[in-house]
Amino acid sequence: MASPFSNLGVKLAAVLLATLLWFHVATDKVIQYKIRLPLNQIDLSEDLVLAEPPESEVDVMVSATGKRLLQTDWKKEGLKLTVSRNIAGRFKAELNLNTVSMVKSDGVVLAEILSPREITLNCDRLMEVEVPVKSNIKITTDDGFVLNRVNTIMPQKVTVSGPRRNVLAIDSIETRAESYPGIRNDLKLKVPLIYPDYYGIKIKPDTVNYFIGVAPIKSREFENVPVKVLNFPSDSLDILKAPSVSLRIGGEAEYVDTIVEEDLIAVADYNHIDADGNIAIKITLPKQVKLLNQTPKTVNASALK
Repeated sequence: MASPFSNLGVKLAAVLLATLLWFHVATDKVIQYKIRLPLNQIDLSEDLVLAEPPESEVDVMVSATGKRLLQTDWKKEGLKLTVSRNIAGRFKAELNLNTVSMVKSDGVVLAEILSPREITLNCDRLMEVEVPVKSNIKITTDDGFVLNRVNTIMPQKVTVSGPRRNVLAIDSIETRAESYPGIRNDLKLKVPLIYPDYYGIKIKPDTVNYFIGVAPIKSREFENVPVKVLNFPSDSLDILKAPSVSLRIGGEAEYVDTIVEEDLIAVADYNHIDADGNIAIKITLPKQVKLLNQTPKTVNASALK
């Protein structure tokens, strides 16, 4: 009596071939298949654009061979709705075999639209404007260095397009927030832009170049800079003892060399006196330079009388 395990390899090969033959025949038949597909594309007239997100999925019946149905590209691409309309506003669009088609059929036939049979769309006039770019980039230099070009963005304006109502609400586009501490060398960054929270907005370009220039710092000292006292409670302000402050400023050489004492503003406001009678001395400098050191930082009210 022959063993059931004799010629096992031949028997397994025969089973495999039979299975492959059955699979080929079975998947070569045309069948209908119910499936929910994404509504990925809505074609409007050239001067209209959707102002709100539409219905996202549609239940349909498709017809194809089993082989085609097993493929996935046609599922991912989804459906396209073609709308014949040239007036902005909210309206209902019918979903039928005349208005809905496969974005990528690949041998798959759209047989029936099951649900929904109509959807509500809201469209607006397409608008395109240029708006400025605002930087959210924070740059700090290492000790001994200073920025010599600040917020140098290219391009400084970008094109925003989309529904008219939404575009009119946008006055600028911001960069993504990023921080770069301790910079010692020039940098060139490509920074993505943040899409505003409005539907249907497109930005071109959607990235900008950000140039950062760094230079060694130059410092200068100014002694006995007069401090202006504000809001002192006295009828004899003319007899106040005039305080002064010594400052050390720093910045790019071409700016530091042009600074004169009149550019340095020191103010002590009596309205901000603390419990010990000290008034902070606030320093205002030209934006091209920064304060490196200040002596003193406060003045006591008793010293002014």
